[in-house]
Amino acid sequence: MMASKVQTRLTSGKAVAALKQILQVSMIASLYVPSSSGFMTPTMVGNMLSAGRPLLQPHNPSKISEQCDAELVELFVDGGEKLVKVLDATGKPQAGILVGNWAWLGHFDECMGISGFRYCAAYFQVTLPNITIIGVSTIEPPLVWGLCVPESCSNSDVLSSLNYFVEQVEAPFSLSAVNGSAALCATDPPAAYNTGFIITVCLIAVLSILVIMGALVDKTLRSINYKAPPTTQKLIINRNAATASTHPYQRVVDPTPEGGRSERGDQPIVSEPWVPQEIPTACTQAWHQFFLSFAVNRNLSKLMKAATSEGSIGCLNGIRVISMSWVILGHLVTFVLQTGTVGNVMYGYNQVGRFGFQAINNAFFSVDSFFFLSGLLVAYMTLGRMAKSGGSVPWLWFYFHRYWRLTPALGVTMLVHLYLKPHLGTGPAWQTQVSDPGCERYWWTNILYINNFYDNKCIDWVWYLANDTQFFIISPFILILLYRKPVCGFLSLAVLTIISIVVTAYLMVKYKFRIDVVFFADPTSNPLHSFENEIYVKPYCRIAPYLVGMAMGYLLHNYKDKTFKLHPILVATGWAMATAVAMALVYGLYGDYHGHPIPVVGRAAYMSLSKFAWGVCLSWVVFACRFGYAGWVNDFLSWELWIPMSRLTYSAYLLHPIILNIYSFNMINPYYFSYFTVPFEFAGVFVLAYSAAVLMALLVEFPLGNLEKMMMPSSKTKAS
Repeated sequence: MMASKVQTRLTSGKAVAALKQILQVSMIASLYVPSSSGFMTPTMVGNMLSAGRPLLQPHNPSKISEQCDAELVELFVDGGEKLVKVLDATGKPQAGILVGNWAWLGHFDECMGISGFRYCAAYFQVTLPNITIIGVSTIEPPLVWGLCVPESCSNSDVLSSLNYFVEQVEAPFSLSAVNGSAALCATDPPAAYNTGFIITVCLIAVLSILVIMGALVDKTLRSINYKAPPTTQKLIINRNAATASTHPYQRVVDPTPEGGRSERGDQPIVSEPWVPQEIPTACTQAWHQFFLSFAVNRNLSKLMKAATSEGSIGCLNGIRVISMSWVILGHLVTFVLQTGTVGNVMYGYNQVGRFGFQAINNAFFSVDSFFFLSGLLVAYMTLGRMAKSGGSVPWLWFYFHRYWRLTPALGVTMLVHLYLKPHLGTGPAWQTQVSDPGCERYWWTNILYINNFYDNKCIDWVWYLANDTQFFIISPFILILLYRKPVCGFLSLAVLTIISIVVTAYLMVKYKFRIDVVFFADPTSNPLHSFENEIYVKPYCRIAPYLVGMAMGYLLHNYKDKTFKLHPILVATGWAMATAVAMALVYGLYGDYHGHPIPVVGRAAYMSLSKFAWGVCLSWVVFACRFGYAGWVNDFLSWELWIPMSRLTYSAYLLHPIILNIYSFNMINPYYFSYFTVPFEFAGVFVLAYSAAVLMALLVEFPLGNLEKMMMPSSKTKAS
């Protein structure tokens, strides 16, 4: 009975008026949304809320297509059950508008289930007058409105129709506060199965076949009583048969000597003359070694092995995995808040100002931990090789190994991001994830490791790789000085560190950047220069912890066979100072979030010195662990569990943002941020990231690492 009354009303001539009323209520309500998150810069509000959706730009009115216009008219004139469903699926103002619930998503599944209709997400700019945030009187938060429209209506049609209605709503009130700026309509499938998709799927299929075939080859050779070689077995091709080395899998033959006994020990055995087995050709050896490089059983065994090489520093494994966990935790909150589907935006931002949340706000120090570890390992390992070879290092292979180690996995990540990820989701916000113009145009900057000097980045989280590679390129010049003239080497480290500190401080003062919200500038600074592009991703501002790591690597190499006798008071002082400085760096900005802003000079000092200070704190931890002054801290950081996980850190770093995107942009209903649900979400993302990292390691990283060892000349193999 009720449904009949509703249908009768909607089929009347008041249907269009009803829709206009919904629009009017929605638009007017959005005009009075306050924003009181005083610790946020307007730039952060704009960027955090705009991430993951189309750029909001002034709309250029255009004519609505005839078919779309006709179907909209028919929908409202004929009415009926379909109109009821369409209006039911369309988004409406939700509770909590005053605390940032601007995600009026509607019902995605209901709309997509209506024959001839599809879901569209419309994005509006809403100008809020008389609202002050850090001295700025106007902000423009986005409003996301879910609409159910005929399939014939394009993005442009939807946007033009909406702006027409908005103008009608605003006219009686003499307002001009709302502007429909973008519209994205869902498609099924979300993206086309294009050539890139086919190539990516075929590549993954080929790699999967190779790892299975490798395991079958390994199993076959073992089953016929062949002895397995190590994965590092050197393969020498085109040798003379008479001088050929033993085949990687050598037949095990143990002829019983004359007079021997049978297994029962009661019968003598008359041995027959032993005929040596035929040695496989070099071509056969090459094919065997190729397939064995991909063997999933061998690579998985190597991945899970808890043993470490002689001279390794066990605590580095724990530092590496914990730092990666910190990266994932920091990204989790950012990715969720940027989707545009959060129903309590202001609550989420207010949590960012809590004391306990400062460790997530400053998760950026985890990146400095990786820079420190890279510098330490480059110096420690390379100086060790130089000591064994009299200072001679194959620098060409030094660079080649680095490029070969990083680039294949990076390339596969870009392919997955561009061509597979678009097919791994659906929902109101997912259509924003189906294309990446930055990747389509600037992918080559990633494989050249210069992407940190381009504003438009492809999978922009790999800016770290560009910095780390650029540091790696200049490292031989410092290493040669450290090996031949240690004093000059340390002077060069000191000079570069000072230059980095001075340049960072200068840029902080010049652009008046804030430090309470990383990536975003103070509103009084030049809007054309962002913190991210001027400081955050630039090598000359991030090199300090890498240089500290190189100095520490030199000391560990030079004193690896020595012991230090430190007084307990000195040890306690070292731990106290390192802990105090680290805590000050992570939690020292709390006051800046709560009405006690740091002056410009203080900001410059913090940002320019914090990276260096973080590296010094880590140096003490490594020193104490290495020379027996860390106790249970060293036991924890050197825990065997960290060893296999540390081998997966690179792949986890590459893949976890894709997993976060899939999680956060697949939300069909508004997401409500909670301080208490973050640990549960983090645990899930962490497990998924490392599970995906296992696949990447077994399909790409380990096989190609084994192939590299086949290609390297023996002298270079020893040196590396």
